[in-house]
Amino acid sequence: MPADVRAATEPSSSTLEVALNRSTVHGIGSIPGPVLRSMGLSGALRGRGRLRLAALIVGLAVLAGGCAAPRIGSATESHIGRVFCMRGLLDVFSLGLNDLAERLRSEGVAAISVSGPSWQALGREIHRAWLRGDLHGPLILIGHSHGADNAVRMARTLGKRNIDVELLVLLDATSPPGVPSNVARCLHLYRPTVLGHLFPFVFAGNPVEAEDGNTRTEIVNMIVSREIFGPLASRIDHFNIDASGPVHDLVVKEVLRICPPLRSARGVAVSRGASNGS
Repeated sequence: MPADVRAATEPSSSTLEVALNRSTVHGIGSIPGPVLRSMGLSGALRGRGRLRLAALIVGLAVLAGGCAAPRIGSATESHIGRVFCMRGLLDVFSLGLNDLAERLRSEGVAAISVSGPSWQALGREIHRAWLRGDLHGPLILIGHSHGADNAVRMARTLGKRNIDVELLVLLDATSPPGVPSNVARCLHLYRPTVLGHLFPFVFAGNPVEAEDGNTRTEIVNMIVSREIFGPLASRIDHFNIDASGPVHDLVVKEVLRICPPLRSARGVAVSRGASNGS
């Protein structure tokens, strides 16, 4: 029996200190200034044009082999929880997630934008942090395009390690696997397309579904429409949904709804996936 699927939902920085492996520059677009300066990269990668060039180099490095994930360090924030934004193919087409992570940090949420292809290494790092007791509050995964597909894959891997994902936000996922039962809520924003309808296993533009046997996850497939996102909705497509202001507004509201202020959530830890059964 499929999970509850609904057609619509209510639209419902402090600095994240990230210790990076010196062998990688994944997520560099969203790393706070002090960390960049400590790595000697502050002046070299400022500006959108240089950022795109750096992202392209990172993407080529990914294809050449080897994806190291950023290590999860301590954080100072006013809201409890962790957010990981996962970019898509080659890190070139999802740079809006860097801006989203920065905006979430400005709201006091610990957030970082990372390379989607590094999801396996990132999942291992999250697991290690969880075992150390360093993860506190809701765990939230956000992904765009192929990065959305990888976010689902990482959620499935975390479920096998009994780690719950409180919120999974997918921005026009391409061809993701079924959403696992360790995810409490999945919000998928997408634009239906002719190619997606004809070739659903290749192109984006289709609703996501729960994996077989998952009756726990609340899945909300939301079409990007004028009624929800206003007059700019017609300009939102697969290649810019990650950078859309109205989309960012909704995602930030969703995150803040789930990540309570620290003063009201002391001692809350990432929950163990008791319902996953794996």
